[in-house]
Amino acid sequence: MFRRLIALLLLAACATYFAFVREDEASDGLTWVELGRDNGNNLPPLEPPPYEPEPSLEPGAGAALVQEALEGLPVVEAAQRKALRGKVVDLAGAPVAGIAVERRHAYLDAGHARSGADGRFEIVLNELHGELVTRSDDWLLVGGERFLSDFHEADFLLVVAPAVTLSGRVVDPAGQPIPDAAVTLVQPGDALVRFGIVAPPLEHDSQRGWSDRDGLFKLGPVPRIAGARVEATLTGAEPGSAEVPADATAPLTIVLSDR
Repeated sequence: MFRRLIALLLLAACATYFAFVREDEASDGLTWVELGRDNGNNLPPLEPPPYEPEPSLEPGAGAALVQEALEGLPVVEAAQRKALRGKVVDLAGAPVAGIAVERRHAYLDAGHARSGADGRFEIVLNELHGELVTRSDDWLLVGGERFLSDFHEADFLLVVAPAVTLSGRVVDPAGQPIPDAAVTLVQPGDALVRFGIVAPPLEHDSQRGWSDRDGLFKLGPVPRIAGARVEATLTGAEPGSAEVPADATAPLTIVLSDR
């Protein structure tokens, strides 16, 4: 009896549930969808467009297309090489032959030339940048128009002086040797004025040195310029100097006195 009562209650609950569902369908617009039937929302799959292969080029057509494209581009001309001309002279303005000249630059080609009997030289370069330097065992560059530029139209001028070696001794007033004195070749500042150059002559590392324990020193190779002198200095002493003689092989004596 109890089981029948439970079954009747379940049937009543199911009937009540379906009644409410149908009422919601009528009022809220719900729609029952039965699986397996076509409800009109299934669209046929899209078909891919027909494959149309591109026409293949005839043999040699690719080269013709490349040539046609290149003809439409602007023509770029190769960089024109430029001739750099100049002259090598000594401090009196006389031409100096046999001097090797080259361009100094961080990454551009050096280029090479050698001065002729008239002192003239010519170097062909792609770009006029950098500066000119000389190579010689007998001559040293002391100045001139050395820096290159596209706007420089005149010939370049290089002034050289004979390369010499100076030697001597640094002593005190009693003639005793003085070691560790700084020795420097000092050039006259107006050495290049005759060429219209107010800058002093170029300095070289070989123009500086020290006296040894016997007071002896040697400088060279250095440019020989009239009016140059060798100066010696030492802490606690008065500086001393000696003029470079015409005979550069003659030893120099520089006297330092106490302050």
